[in-house]
Amino acid sequence: MAVVPSRDSKQRRCLDRGEVRTGDVATSLGAIKTAIGSVNEFITSTAAAVEEQSIVTSDMSTNMQRASAELA
Repeated sequence: MAVVPSRDSKQRRCLDRGEVRTGDVATSLGAIKTAIGSVNEFITSTAAAVEEQSIVTSDMSTNMQRASAELA
């Protein structure tokens, strides 16, 4: 005679699988959050570098114009 799993047993297995999936989702969301933080840091540092480069370029232009005016 075959043993038929009880309804409680089936429900427990479903709940166990759901808990595993919930844990997987939580782990994945944590990894996504970490990745977004890393990208945010990269964008922030890139924006700062672009701003510094813009200032340097502006200073160079001013100095070149001043040097050109002195030579004229």
